[in-house]
Amino acid sequence: APSVKILKARIRSLETQQRGLAREMTDPDKTRNDTLSSVLGSYEALENDRKFAETAYQHTLLNLDQARANADRQQVFVASFVAPSLPEEALYPHRWRSLGTIALIACALWSIGGLMLQSMRDHLS
Repeated sequence: APSVKILKARIRSLETQQRGLAREMTDPDKTRNDTLSSVLGSYEALENDRKFAETAYQHTLLNLDQARANADRQQVFVASFVAPSLPEEALYPHRWRSLGTIALIACALWSIGGLMLQSMRDHLS
């Protein structure tokens, strides 16, 4: 039957195309660099790089979260609970006490100086 011959010819041509494509994908052709094995090899290398980058990214995110938590924990110590204000009464320096101490020391030095001067005059005469 003519239709059987046509179908057999079509089957032969499809099988020939299949063998050609299989040979093209697996045979190492020097003019082509996209054989199936080289494509799969480069795909695996890229997939490994992607996995490595993904794990590095996850570790970086984890470190970022830890750093933020640490900063938040330390912020508690820096936060002011009571707003600063000016004092109503100065505690230091004690002005009158300082003035009295300076006057007392000056008087003592003047007295010692006067006694030394009087002693030198008395000794010379």
